[in-house]
Amino acid sequence: MQSGRWGRAAPIVVLSATALLAWPRALHAQGGPPLLTDDPFTPRAWHWEINTALESEPGPDGHESEMPAFDLNYGFGPRIQLKVEVPYRWVSAGGNDHEGWGNPLAGVKVRFADTFHGWALSTYPQVKIPLSGKHAAALDGDSVWAFLLPLETAHSRGRLEVAAEVGYWFGRPEVREAIYGLVLGWIASGKLELLGECNGHGDRPLDPRELICGVGARRDVTEHVGIMGSFEPVVAGSDPDRSRYRLYLGVQTHIRGGGFWRGARRALIGK
Repeated sequence: MQSGRWGRAAPIVVLSATALLAWPRALHAQGGPPLLTDDPFTPRAWHWEINTALESEPGPDGHESEMPAFDLNYGFGPRIQLKVEVPYRWVSAGGNDHEGWGNPLAGVKVRFADTFHGWALSTYPQVKIPLSGKHAAALDGDSVWAFLLPLETAHSRGRLEVAAEVGYWFGRPEVREAIYGLVLGWIASGKLELLGECNGHGDRPLDPRELICGVGARRDVTEHVGIMGSFEPVVAGSDPDRSRYRLYLGVQTHIRGGGFWRGARRALIGK
């Protein structure tokens, strides 16, 4: 599959995702996918949380997609999350098409407070591991080591959820930048969570290279499998090559050992 074909198929995928979101499920609120902004919460202790997704970002001169984007997370106890993210990337730019495995990302999230004046707090250090060769550079734009140090916080009142994240990428000059995001979540029912997000990155918070604001939703299909999606237009940015929008469609699975489990990823804060 070429990325250009995916761009033409995007409207069909959006309609299919809308239909899927009508399926019943038992909701458990959470942060992270399908959004960019993360929250402080971790998977259930000694359980796997596996996100398999399709992510697309069309730009003025090309198209970038990840299909599949694997995001493997493990709850190492009640407050620690181990994570490895590996995308298979499709890039089309200037008439040249590339595909292959992109730079993997590994991280450890540590939640150090659950009820700090009603707020949960965590840090989530992550490292991007470069793949060698010109092919990797063509897929990712750069192929160098980079280290992210962020802070996450979240608070809940009734059906309303608020989460925020700020951080900074360290490394060579071409990868250094700040990230920041704000999420509002609304538990519409026991089966559906609606989301809104604004997320940006750049050298200066008031002058981002790219700022997206959009909506998303999460819904369970079965007791152990959920679906999620988001559509987030790029509303501002100083980068002339910035994307037009970000589209994310994914499936989330929870597993322990050889079996599945059902239950909330975390309890609401501030109730």
